[in-house]
Amino acid sequence: MLFCMGNGEKISSLADFKRESGESLAQLISDLNFHNKHHGPGAKTGKMVGRFLSKMVDRQSPDEPEPDITSAEVDVDLESAREARTVLGEIQGQHGKVLERFGLRLAHQQDASLRAGVPSGPIQMRVANAHALITYLRSLQAGVLSENVKESLQTLVESIERQVAHTHLENPLPEEKGMLENLDSIVDVFKKLKDAVRIQHLEHYALFHRTNRLPQYLETEREGLWQQPEEGFGPADWVKDISPEELEQKWKSALSVLRSQETLGDTGVSKELRDHLLTCIKSARETIKTTSWSEEIKQSFREIMKKYEEELE
Repeated sequence: MLFCMGNGEKISSLADFKRESGESLAQLISDLNFHNKHHGPGAKTGKMVGRFLSKMVDRQSPDEPEPDITSAEVDVDLESAREARTVLGEIQGQHGKVLERFGLRLAHQQDASLRAGVPSGPIQMRVANAHALITYLRSLQAGVLSENVKESLQTLVESIERQVAHTHLENPLPEEKGMLENLDSIVDVFKKLKDAVRIQHLEHYALFHRTNRLPQYLETEREGLWQQPEEGFGPADWVKDISPEELEQKWKSALSVLRSQETLGDTGVSKELRDHLLTCIKSARETIKTTSWSEEIKQSFREIMKKYEEELE
């Protein structure tokens, strides 16, 4: 008996298809991770510093102009982009079948700080065919997934999150439009995998897209205000490594973002943001107790927390 998948591919054994597809996805992501490890921010900085120091050593005399660090950065960007183009073609050729099966494509990761005007070295996955992706994910069963496949699916979730975050929402590309229109369905099929993947972030994107407030949510996210306690360095954790003056400025800025959202009425995210910030203040109060700051600084922090809690309530 033949089964027909969403992209028209016919298979004879659904079990073999699921197992082989999961393993193939894991290998694809392994190859991407290997490439990106050597072209991410840390690797780029190391190469840039090495290139700069090499030019310093090669100076013929002290009278020669010192090398420009910006020039070294551009050299590394260009080299990284050239290598990325080659690797992207190789990975597409090697993993073309699984990319099509999952409705994915590969693309250069865009770097806003890039001065050379070329794509950066890291390569990312993007959803190109949401229906094919959903069809495959629906065929999975949470209880029979290997740890390797679970990790690969988590990477896939994070790739979709990055795609949503960097989509030009006012004028999305056709593949982006299709991904956004099917975001609820994508979240639903990931949910059925239970604890195999963490999708809270993607769920938030789907919720605010459904209520036509995704641009406002992303705008606030870029300010670093949605981070949960103990996750990164958001409002709840600012008190861990900051001066009272800097903390005051951060909360003043957060309140300004909230007031801006309030002017948008029902199209803004002020209610959710206010609730989140109040939760962060309560968490910060507990965190202050465990820090090694002097009692004077702790008291300053408490006063700042009290001030902005009153502003928010």
